Amino acid sequence: MLLVLHGLAGCLWGPAEQLMLHDFVGNEGLPSAVRLNATFRSLGVLFGPVVGSALLLGLGPTAGIFANVAFYLPLTIFLFRTKFTGHTRDHGTPRPRMGLVDSVRVLRDIRTNRTLLSMIILGGMGSFFVGASMQSSMPIFAEDLGAGSAGTAYGILLFANGAGGVIGGVLLEATGRLRPTVTAAVVCTGVYGLSTLLFAVSDNYPLALLLLVIGGVANLASMSIGQTLAQLLAPPADRGRVIGVYGMSANGLRFGSGITVGLFGGIVGIHWSLGLSAATLCAGTLLAGLAARRP
Repeated sequence: MLLVLHGLAGCLWGPAEQLMLHDFVGNEGLPSAVRLNATFRSLGVLFGPVVGSALLLGLGPTAGIFANVAFYLPLTIFLFRTKFTGHTRDHGTPRPRMGLVDSVRVLRDIRTNRTLLSMIILGGMGSFFVGASMQSSMPIFAEDLGAGSAGTAYGILLFANGAGGVIGGVLLEATGRLRPTVTAAVVCTGVYGLSTLLFAVSDNYPLALLLLVIGGVANLASMSIGQTLAQLLAPPADRGRVIGVYGMSANGLRFGSGITVGLFGGIVGIHWSLGLSAATLCAGTLLAGLAARRP
């Protein structure tokens, strides 16, 4: 029950956080804010297990959890004191209260905006076909690649995956070359799918590490661009609902990867299931890109 509540809190926090980013910096600074936010999430993935292990070994499981809770206190205090609500830049745009049925109808309301729909679809496909299955299947790939002990190989593979997101975020932010466009989102999602496909069929450990880094860079770029475009293109009065739908697509559909990669992998093998899922992601990305470019 506690884990269910934890998941619900994360789902509520995600859209609200994105709206506050827009409130902090406005339209011009939004791409950078979303990108930096995603970069620090990757940094957490990279170093979170190290900090968690230190807390577990140094304080024990119970005290370690309470220390982990204490990490959230500065943010909680800040949120109580901040004037930003996610809507201070809407200039008084009316936002009628929505019921459960009304919130689902947002897709009908934005169906004429092909670009916005394509970003929601791209985020959902990446989540449904690959999602969290990469991390959960890493021990199997580490053992199959046969690079030293399985534990060490597993740790390095996880590090490479997280490092890709951090490196990508720093490079994109420092250079400013990649603009938030549909083409950029489609290309980055395609690169993510292709690198995942090649990783699934690779039997070379150094090449697998390189592909994970490339995939991490592409995934961060794709998700940050998709979130940015979803906010910029959403009508101000419906921005919260649109971001909620995008979050449901990009995060909520991760359960699908447990079917496309996990359950299917038990039948045909994890390499085949991840490879076929990544190939489907590449094909779907191409179709979404073509649909977005239609007049």
